[in-house]
Amino acid sequence: MTPVVSIIVPVFKSERFLDQCVRSIVGQTFPDWELILVNDCSPDRSGEIMADWAGRDCRIRTVAHPANLGVSHARFTGLERASGRYVVFVDSDDWIPRRAVELLHGAIEREGADVVIGAMVKVIGSRGLVRSRPSNCPGRELRRESISTPELMGRWFLNYFGINLFPSYMCGRIYRRATIDRAALRPTSYPMFEDTVFNMTLHPYLSKIGFVTDTVYYYRFGGGTSTSTPEFLRTVREQYRLKERMVQKYNVNAGIVPLKLEVVNCFYTHFAHRVVLQRVGWGEVTAELSEELHDPIYGPELFEGLEGNPRADAMRDRDVEAVVAFVRRDVRRLRPRQIAKRTISKILP
Repeated sequence: MTPVVSIIVPVFKSERFLDQCVRSIVGQTFPDWELILVNDCSPDRSGEIMADWAGRDCRIRTVAHPANLGVSHARFTGLERASGRYVVFVDSDDWIPRRAVELLHGAIEREGADVVIGAMVKVIGSRGLVRSRPSNCPGRELRRESISTPELMGRWFLNYFGINLFPSYMCGRIYRRATIDRAALRPTSYPMFEDTVFNMTLHPYLSKIGFVTDTVYYYRFGGGTSTSTPEFLRTVREQYRLKERMVQKYNVNAGIVPLKLEVVNCFYTHFAHRVVLQRVGWGEVTAELSEELHDPIYGPELFEGLEGNPRADAMRDRDVEAVVAFVRRDVRRLRPRQIAKRTISKILP
């Protein structure tokens, strides 16, 4: 019998949390699901844990990649094998409450929506210390009203161009499979923000987004260290070009300036995090940002419409001294928070 909901979990280096993740799915009050675990060539015991669970519940299937392809490819491998009318994605270090699938499925059936977004709670550490209140929208809000066309392709499409109106992650929601198929989506090789690209590309094919205010997902918050890696700015640059093409294709002119500001903000965030998270010295950071400013993306076109923004002006003028001063200001703001996070991580490993 074909399951109603396909749950897809990409797995990589998850042996500490995978059992909790799978156990939370097996314990769902909504029984008509299949679980597809995709081993993205994980080097730890994740494969053994997957095999053990597959042997205990016939609704669980496992797939193994011969090489590490990344989370986007792992999710699409799961999609290729999924047979459910609806799709739910769960990351292998997170978990879902017992009624999550029941609530999401009930809402998407009732609303006739293409996507339904539920509330997410961020937690810290292996003990799951709650970091935030349940929220299904930015600003810790709980939205109840659905969004339909034509509004979806109006201001709500700006969500993907630097204006944060509703979540861009793939977890904590349910998708109508037919809508995904109609969009003919493909996996990407981005090391981060792949959720945003998936949902942005899918968005023009949506007729309705629904919301539930109940908590449907517990997200283990990692602290944002990816923003300090070399891949971060490379991904920001590549996705800026992709988003720029989307703006042109769908005439989202109101998204041009916020999209440019997003690049500027990511630039400063990266170098502040290099100092605070990676503890890189100021001499090295200064050399790195000076080199980064010579990338073609930071040409005059990027700064059109941003005149009068001191941070953007400093980047446009390649005024390294002024740029470093702004980074120092961000570091002074971020450092106390990071000290608090490190203290908590020692208490809650």
